[in-house]
Amino acid sequence: MHELLRQFVAEKGEAYPELIAQIGAAHGRYYLAYLRHDTFVVRLDLDNVRQAWQWAVAHQEQALLSESVSALATLYNHLGLWQEAYAVLMAAVQQLQGAGAENPAVLIANLLIHITRSLSNQGQYPQALQVIHTAQRLIPPHEATLRAHSLLAQAQVLWQQGSYAKIHPVLQECLALAQTHQQTALLAHAFHLKGNTHWSNGEYAQAVACYQQSHDVYNQLHDSFNATRQLGNLGVVYWKLGHHEQALDCYYRIMAMQEERGNRSDASIWRGNIGLVYLDMGNLEKGLNYLDEALAVHLQANRKHYAIELLLAKTRVVLQQGGINTAVALLQQAQSLAGELNNPSYLLDYQTAQAHLLHAQGETAEAIKQFQHLLLREFRLDKLAALHETVWRLTGDEQHTAEAMRLYQLLDEQNPNAQFRRHLARLAQVMG
Repeated sequence: MHELLRQFVAEKGEAYPELIAQIGAAHGRYYLAYLRHDTFVVRLDLDNVRQAWQWAVAHQEQALLSESVSALATLYNHLGLWQEAYAVLMAAVQQLQGAGAENPAVLIANLLIHITRSLSNQGQYPQALQVIHTAQRLIPPHEATLRAHSLLAQAQVLWQQGSYAKIHPVLQECLALAQTHQQTALLAHAFHLKGNTHWSNGEYAQAVACYQQSHDVYNQLHDSFNATRQLGNLGVVYWKLGHHEQALDCYYRIMAMQEERGNRSDASIWRGNIGLVYLDMGNLEKGLNYLDEALAVHLQANRKHYAIELLLAKTRVVLQQGGINTAVALLQQAQSLAGELNNPSYLLDYQTAQAHLLHAQGETAEAIKQFQHLLLREFRLDKLAALHETVWRLTGDEQHTAEAMRLYQLLDEQNPNAQFRRHLARLAQVMG
């Protein structure tokens, strides 16, 4: 409707309040139903969805809000509008709390679960955990499915925060509830997150099994979007295992699918991974092009954890090429983001890159001190092996060679990998 015509109708409509109320109700119900029917298509009509949601909140349409909140949160997530998601959902919570609505606890808990996700996507992990704990206190004992959803949201925050040790019991309870109550979609998502946790711990065989389970369940649900996303996750593991072509095939397929759906934010995740694989293959020019394209999207969308990984990867390449000043600027940007997230994994990766920079600047003694300090703090075996190898290269101390070999051997036994075997062969020559 043309804006002038809309204003004319609004002015004349003041004489017909009941008719205007009926039209508002019809509009609100229509667009929220439309949202639930096809989240991807309705993104083109976001203003009408916003208006419909506001109408439902203003009129305390609890059933309609309960039915629609998941689809609305999914829409915001696909569009990367996490700040708006937080503002809109929190406004609904406040209105329900302040309007004396009857029995709104379950609906408020549901809204808070989705608010948790919007906060975690912005890197606000302590706030997200506070919100999810508030939601869990509101959930009645008989609402097992909602309890399972809250546990999944809690596990997601813990994973993004890097608190891997705390995730296992949360996910186990979530999976048990999902299986008992036949919540298939929830089960698929929980397997996906469990795969992420195994991946983060370097347990690649277990990650493959979980991603495959998630992929199979999503296929049963005819959810091609999420099934293909698991294909992308399998690509991550293939890459780590040194199967570059298989990894690239997975990444290109999922990136194309997400771009076709207009999901530019998630497509950039796989675009960045394509760049990292090309770097690993030695194709630096192509790798950096993909990295730069993905990095721009992540920074714009405030996806700090993805941006840090790409900034550090780019730093490594720039240092190899002798671009010390550029490396300093990249590391400063990565440091700022890592400090905001306070994630131990990202902080350790940043400090490792900083030590390599010191060495490139000729401050080898200080670099060695930094690397030796990192040996006491690093908890990931592949990173620890690489640190021992680096310290050996800088000091010639064969104790570090032996420890690096031991770790690479252990890693290859856990997850057979050509890259680990290349390191072993190179170190074996040194040891004679």
